[in-house]
Amino acid sequence: MNQENKTTTAEEVKATKPKRTRKKTPKKSEFETCMDHVFENEGILSDDPVDRGGLTKYGVTISTYKKYWKDKGEEKTEDDLRKATKAEVLEIYRKNFWEPSRVEQLPKEIRMTYFDMVVNHGQGNAVRILQKAINLGRISLISEDGLIGKNTISHAKKVSRDKLQASRALFYANLIARRPQQEKFWLGWYRRCKNT
Repeated sequence: MNQENKTTTAEEVKATKPKRTRKKTPKKSEFETCMDHVFENEGILSDDPVDRGGLTKYGVTISTYKKYWKDKGEEKTEDDLRKATKAEVLEIYRKNFWEPSRVEQLPKEIRMTYFDMVVNHGQGNAVRILQKAINLGRISLISEDGLIGKNTISHAKKVSRDKLQASRALFYANLIARRPQQEKFWLGWYRRCKNT
């Protein structure tokens, strides 16, 4: 048989094609996964006069930004925050929010919600919301002091994500009752609460 007239089967074609190898994407750390969610909630740049945080970039307020850099011996301005990169902001979140809030010591089911609360409400308020969820429907098991100690961490094992979200929704409602001008943020806060 003449080589020029030979037809090639699909199997032969497949066998001659070089195999493609997929590059393995490194698995994200829990911190990076939580930060993707935070960035989605916070957006890029905001400077709403009704927002008590003032100028924010990726959710980092101007006061947090200035304090972070002042502790490193540098003075920063609003212009510096406006130019801040995600990498710079990630480091601020890691050092000022993730590590001190002891996220990784809490049950996995509530970590994302808790961390998002630390970012959105500050650590003391986030811990109080968690402590209220622990005490929800019970005689107070723990003090609602806003401190993330071994007692809060231990009792957090009994808190579901739903219970924590309910406690957070109540926090938002109480905040709006105290500061009615904040109502303009209610729908966004509700979505954040529901989706985190």
